[in-house]
Amino acid sequence: MQQLNKAAPGTNLRVVPPNQRTFDLLDASTIDFALGAFGDLPDRFDVATIDDNQFVCMMNGSHALARGRLDLKRYAAAKHLLITPRGDPVGFVDLALADAGLSRRIALTVNHFSVVPAIIADTDLIVTLPKRIAERYAPRYGLKLRPSPVPTVAAYSHIRLIWHRQLGEHPAFQ
Repeated sequence: MQQLNKAAPGTNLRVVPPNQRTFDLLDASTIDFALGAFGDLPDRFDVATIDDNQFVCMMNGSHALARGRLDLKRYAAAKHLLITPRGDPVGFVDLALADAGLSRRIALTVNHFSVVPAIIADTDLIVTLPKRIAERYAPRYGLKLRPSPVPTVAAYSHIRLIWHRQLGEHPAFQ
């Protein structure tokens, strides 16, 4: 908000949950832009990459996975928390594990990041989440970060701002 207030002081921002209809909402001009990790985009949208987005594992400091080699088998055997803004029962991690002939137990799902650090600090769950978010919370809660044994897939490797190409000439998008 600090940067937005400096660049465009009269702008109002309303954050809404991710929606499978994001492209439809952009097409109808119900929303002006969307910010997030998107896979392939239809040609009718313009895009600006805002940040790189790599995933790490976060756990409490006494968790068994905080020490030793964190390989796929140990990772899959742990109890997991899944952050799923749209309520999906699985994520890209589960698809990668399935490709390796493995699966994981998702003991808890939540739909936003803000509750995750406190839950991880007080449980034996682990979570795989964007590195930038994890680095912000880890010191505050005494959490341990480890590189994810599951590589970040291309669809989630960048945070991007997207908008409808027909609005590209509007001064607000310059």
